[in-house]
Amino acid sequence: MIKDIHTTEEYEKILLESEGKPVFVLKHSTSCPISANALRDFKKFAEDGPTANFYRVLVIEDRPLSNAIEDDTGIRHESPQVILYNDREPVWSESHWSIRKKSLQEALSQLA
Repeated sequence: MIKDIHTTEEYEKILLESEGKPVFVLKHSTSCPISANALRDFKKFAEDGPTANFYRVLVIEDRPLSNAIEDDTGIRHESPQVILYNDREPVWSESHWSIRKKSLQEALSQLA
């Protein structure tokens, strides 16, 4: 299941979650066809039920949160973009056409 987050307070909570379980955050643009493709693969991966939590940030609608994530991580904003957090730290990120079910699985398996 993918949950939307809208505020920096929610973002802080998912960072805490990442202390016990890896967390993926997808920065998604509702106006971009590349982002729509990335979201499709992100959903497929989340539905397979791997041991991670999944969140989505709508970058147009929630620009302040998107900017706060960039500031917090030091990872330059792109859309679509996915960031994997473990123990409150961003440990992997990818963008655009590189967001695929296989790349998500490979990133998660690196934590094992």
